Order: sequence, then structure tokens, then C-alpha cells
Amino acid sequence: MEGFQKKGSLSGLEVRVLVKELGGLSGGYVSNIHSLGESQILRIKKSGGEDVSLVISPKYGAWITQAPAQTATDEFTTSLRQELLRLKLDSVSQYELDRVMFFRFSRDDATLQLVLELMPPGNIILTDAAGRIMVSLRESKGTQRTIMRGRLYAPPPQSRGSPERADETSLAESFAREKTVGRALGRGLSLPRKYVDEILARAALNQDDPTPLPAEKVREISEVVRNLIASLETPSPSLVKSGDVLELMAVAPSKAEVVESAATMSVLADRVFSPLLLEEESEPEREENQQAREYEVTLQRLEAQIAGLTTKAAGLRQAALATRGATS
Repeated sequence: MEGFQKKGSLSGLEVRVLVKELGGLSGGYVSNIHSLGESQILRIKKSGGEDVSLVISPKYGAWITQAPAQTATDEFTTSLRQELLRLKLDSVSQYELDRVMFFRFSRDDATLQLVLELMPPGNIILTDAAGRIMVSLRESKGTQRTIMRGRLYAPPPQSRGSPERADETSLAESFAREKTVGRALGRGLSLPRKYVDEILARAALNQDDPTPLPAEKVREISEVVRNLIASLETPSPSLVKSGDVLELMAVAPSKAEVVESAATMSVLADRVFSPLLLEEESEPEREENQQAREYEVTLQRLEAQIAGLTTKAAGLRQAALATRGATS
């Protein structure tokens, strides 16, 4: 695979396949957690005694790795350890057909959920049983949602329609808004280009074919989309070449060249993404990243101290005013 660019991260369709695969880890316990850059490596002891390493990467996705990990521990990892060690993995699920994965853990009456968001820049978030954020890799504040400690977690808003809800009506509306078939599908469905190309290939269409389309063709495309989603129940994990780019697909494509196939998506994800994680964490860069993370932690602590001192100063001012009023 020399000379080719490996493209990530996972799309919602690959996530759907991985969720089903990783569900096989349910019943196992978290025995340790390490970090590799921003990625977290959860050591899961399965019910049969076997240990597996589960990569949770905000850049690439989640998969079981066989690669030796150059792991470390940072502040975020320490926080996850404090909460998740010895907890049982109950389930792995997905938010609709989006690039959001939920890992549900429990111990006695305690239930926690680790959320992996793959929308750039990516995030890992731990919530309590009520869905309140306990700790997150990144905090953010926006008009549509806020990711901060103590806030209720809400998934990222979706700007495009879910393929699972695509029907003749919604597709016809997309075709009416855009001038070409490819543009209409790309903007109307939450799917990357590789799956738009696959839908078009199965419907014997091209990206630049003009719209609107006849009703029977819209009906055919709707059926193609339904069949594509249904095929995720019996996937064909494939590493596909598109120009000089290698991409993962959950199905065997109609036209694109398949470079490698595997029994599971996790095997291919490990093959493609684990070397990238190790490359990104080369020695000089790893030291630089670790220093940056330490600076960030220090800054957060200083900001918290400033906020505390500001609150204390305000209280002292109120006390002084009250004393002055009492003695005047």
C-alpha cells in the first residue's frame, strides 16, 4: 500500500458495522486505560479471561487492535481510570446512523456512558447515569450545544438527512433543489462521497447527470439506499482504492477496486489506522504533544483558580459593604 494516502475517519456506515462487532466485548471488564496521543486504549478482560485492547480514537474511530501500543498516561486518561476501572461493558451503540458511538458501563447500581464523537475535531465524553458530563477531552460552548462538565450531553446536530429516513419524497425534494444527481445526494444524505458513488453506480447514474429525475428513477434510488443500509446486517468490510486514496467501506463496491477485504471491519481499521496513530506519536511529536497537554491542564487549573479568587473577592466586597453599612 506504499504510495497511497490512507483516508479517515470512519463514516456512519462503518460505525454501524463496528458497533455490532464491538458488542461482542459486552460482559468484559475494564482492567486498565492508557493513552496514545488523544486516543484512549481500554484494556478489556472478556468473560472468558482473554484480554483485548480497544482503541477509542476521536480522529479515526474505535476498533480492537493487535498492534503493540506506545502508550502513556495524561490527565484525561487518569480521570477515565478513576471512573471506569473494574466497570463492566454492558453495550455498544450508535446515535442513529451518525458518527457517534456510545459505550455503556456499569458496576452495581452505577451506570456510566463513554461517548465517542468522530465529527472534527472529535471528542471523547464521559457522562453519568443522568446523562450529565463528568469529563471530556474537549470542552466547547456554542449556540446549538455546550460540552462542559455538569451539562447534559446532547449529540451533535445533523445538517443532512439520515439515509435511514430517506424515501421517495425526501429524495425528490433534494433533486429539486440541486442541478445534478451527485450534488443532490451529497447534500441531501449524510453519506461520504464513496457511498454516493456506490448508490449512483447501482442506479446506473453519474455524478453530473441533471435533475430532476423521473419518478420511477427516484423510486429506484430510494430502493438502492434501503438495500445499502440493509446490507450492513451482513457487511463485506473492504479497503478500497479511489485514485491515490485508500478508504474503508462496509460493502464491496460495484466499481471501485478492492485492495483488501476482511471478516471484520475492526481488522481493517486496525490495519489502516493503528500505524497512523503510531506515526503521529513519533518521539519528538509525542514529547511536544505531551508538553502541550500539560500546558493545557495547567491553564485550566489557573483559570479555575482565577474564577475562585474572583468569587471570593466579590464575597469580601459584599461583606465590607455590609460592615460599612452597619457601622454608619
